Amino acid sequence: MSTIQQTGPRGCLMCDSLYVKANGEMTCWDDVGESKILRQLDESNVRERKERDLFSFRELVHIRRSFREGGLPYPGTCERCAVRSHGGIVRTLYPTRLRILHIESSYLCHLSCPECIPAKLRGDLKGPPYNMTTEMLKGLLRQLQDEGVQAIETIHFEGRGDPLLNPAMGELIKITKHLYPRAFTMATTHGSYRYFPWIVDSGLDLLRVSIDGAYAESYLKYRVGGDFDRTIAFLKQVRDERERSGSHLRVMWKYILFEWNDSDDEIRHAAQLANELKAELNFVLTYSPGRSKRFPDKESLKRIKSVAPDAGFEVTFQMKSPDDAPVEGDENRKKVRRPIEWPRLDNLWLWCRRKARFRTRVRKAFATITRATTASRHDRA
Repeated sequence: MSTIQQTGPRGCLMCDSLYVKANGEMTCWDDVGESKILRQLDESNVRERKERDLFSFRELVHIRRSFREGGLPYPGTCERCAVRSHGGIVRTLYPTRLRILHIESSYLCHLSCPECIPAKLRGDLKGPPYNMTTEMLKGLLRQLQDEGVQAIETIHFEGRGDPLLNPAMGELIKITKHLYPRAFTMATTHGSYRYFPWIVDSGLDLLRVSIDGAYAESYLKYRVGGDFDRTIAFLKQVRDERERSGSHLRVMWKYILFEWNDSDDEIRHAAQLANELKAELNFVLTYSPGRSKRFPDKESLKRIKSVAPDAGFEVTFQMKSPDDAPVEGDENRKKVRRPIEWPRLDNLWLWCRRKARFRTRVRKAFATITRATTASRHDRA
């Protein structure tokens, strides 16, 4: 094992974490690096344990070595990545503890949030499979065990889609708890669903529900296609089932602050609702268009305490400074259950839309292909 003892530059989250998408792509975390596919897993090979070195393949070692030596693994991409310098100091090229295993259990979502992929374009931008299978996850975790990965701190089910759209989601949680029982498991969802019994009885540690508003009108401005009343009903049933079963599950209400949902009245109402739902209310600062002007930075969030005294606060990685990042060995690293705001998966889409008007280009490309195909058929006729 190659180990360095002295202090050095911080790496990114990929230095001791993995991100695996529903179709087997292993990408460079989930910010702009998502365009960098480090490896493509084949499910049949994963099941048969033929996919080797999942936590130590060449690209991962390259990333760790680059940061350890004070460089960047992918110049031109790393400079724009929100999670750069938010990892710990790279002390080894071959770690045996995995900090975050980020699993995209489903690529599907029926919402069309402005800073994410429109529901109608999902099938055009990515082919199947759209849901991770139980055999895929089981083979992945067993291979990590065979390679000597002794522990996984956090297994986070989140991705470009919503994890609750995977019919096998409950089984995925149970598999993780069986193979890595000490891992902290969490799932992030928009919650616009009926209740699923596995939410309480699968062993999930934290359910984080994204509801950006305390009234239906403001909620729908961002969660396009969602149903506010259905989401609140979903949380009420989760609350009731937790109380009935005595479940240890924590529920967090993730509330992104925009200029249309940041009034004292709405924040106060959200706090009241969260209290009724027995959910932890967390307000989130974002860099996205429409972001709150009343609360532009972390210091301004302190004012919320006057109307929502029990609320917590988070900021997206795009708004954090490297000084906010936990360093390996810090006391904070041991507090695995501390709520953490992982970077959202819509950032690549946002970048493409801002820099290249990606949606328009996609539509034009499809139109061009259609015209060319039609013309070719006419020529052949």
